[in-house]
Amino acid sequence: MKFRTTFEIPQSEKKISLNDKIISIGSCFAENISKKLEYFGYNVINNPFGIIYNPLSVCNSLNHLVNNKSFTEKDLHKHNEIWHSWDHHSRFSSKDIDSALENMNEASKKASTQLKNADWLIITLGSSFTFYLKNENKIVNNCHKHPADKFTREMSTPEKMLKAFESVLPKLSSETKIILTISPVRYIRDGFPENQSSKARLFYLKDLLKEKYKEHLFYFPSYELMMDDLRDYRFYNEDMLHPNDQAIDYIWQKFSEAVTRQEDKAIIQRVDKLRKNLGHRALFPNSEAHKLLVKKTNEELTELKKILPHLSAKISTEITTSDS
Repeated sequence: MKFRTTFEIPQSEKKISLNDKIISIGSCFAENISKKLEYFGYNVINNPFGIIYNPLSVCNSLNHLVNNKSFTEKDLHKHNEIWHSWDHHSRFSSKDIDSALENMNEASKKASTQLKNADWLIITLGSSFTFYLKNENKIVNNCHKHPADKFTREMSTPEKMLKAFESVLPKLSSETKIILTISPVRYIRDGFPENQSSKARLFYLKDLLKEKYKEHLFYFPSYELMMDDLRDYRFYNEDMLHPNDQAIDYIWQKFSEAVTRQEDKAIIQRVDKLRKNLGHRALFPNSEAHKLLVKKTNEELTELKKILPHLSAKISTEITTSDS
């Protein structure tokens, strides 16, 4: 007897290796996948503009990276004493305009460099709804809690969204492979029927993109895994909308099986063990046992740095914190 529906996920012809350059962009689910990639030692930059939900904003952001856009004071506006950018999530906002611009430009510069020679671009689409500033027809990535009457909202057509991708994807390196996925998060603030229509348009867009860029694009079914495989509220957070940790771990497992290299597993296991050691908080930090653990962890850290140079800064900070 079967008590759930499961399905086979096709294998990506190309596989992600640990030293491949990866850019991940899109909805909050993009953050979940990127955190897993980063944790296990992959060279990934995630959402250099913050969380983005709709395809037009994704393409707008990619164009900024391709063109090495530098943000200036004219790109920011002040609201409730905070400086914001219409192109960025509020995590980049600040009471100090210089600090906001520094963070935005630092993230953009780093991501532009990564994208120029990226092996992989992971795109997670969440919604077909796009917000525009009234009277300016400017796409808004984040409304920053401005009054709703400041914006117009449009459910973009698949053809319009495809045209946006056609304006930016040819500018990427011919070596860049794309992993496309649709977020399993339901946006019920749009309304239940409207959310379904919005997702349906994304699925049609997915088919159009697969047909046009089939040699470079792999579709990973994160939405389908949540809706048709897990399909139970015990796999959701308390809001009943976002996948919980157990669901994210399951989807990550399926993702890694489909797109990552089996031959990297030994290194991944070493990184996982190192992360756990770095997170260890000793009850007796002056004990010989803890000193030996720190010594072995530092030795392993040194060896892994030789294999995965991009790990160095982040892990060095963690090991210092862990020793203190």
